[in-house]
Amino acid sequence: MRGGLIGNSIAKGPNHLEPAVVADYIRGMKKRKIFFSSKALSSFQAMVNDVQETSLIGAEKTRKAVLDDIRKLAVNPELNSRVAKFEKLPGEYRSLLVWNYRVYFKIESEQIVVMDIILDLGSQVSV
Repeated sequence: MRGGLIGNSIAKGPNHLEPAVVADYIRGMKKRKIFFSSKALSSFQAMVNDVQETSLIGAEKTRKAVLDDIRKLAVNPELNSRVAKFEKLPGEYRSLLVWNYRVYFKIESEQIVVMDIILDLGSQVSV
């Protein structure tokens, strides 16, 4: 018997995943708590303030998009993120790109710590 996310939907074809199967799989995964460093909180507020200078709606969309993607890290921090190579720092660090912002975070056994959020000028995305 096949288990996991794919195994439960294999009878319907390789590209078919029923929403109920996905939801059950996600519920069974370990959820970590998410914490923000003071630097990350300051960066987040500065990001929202910068966008707010040109668009209140854009600032709200940016705030929501960044927070939504950070919340998803609680279930699967490796999804859509890449390894951040900080040779001098112990631990597992990764980064996540959300629109024009790169979120740096550390994966710990019971929690995710958002370390910083920076503007990534290499990823120009219009809002």
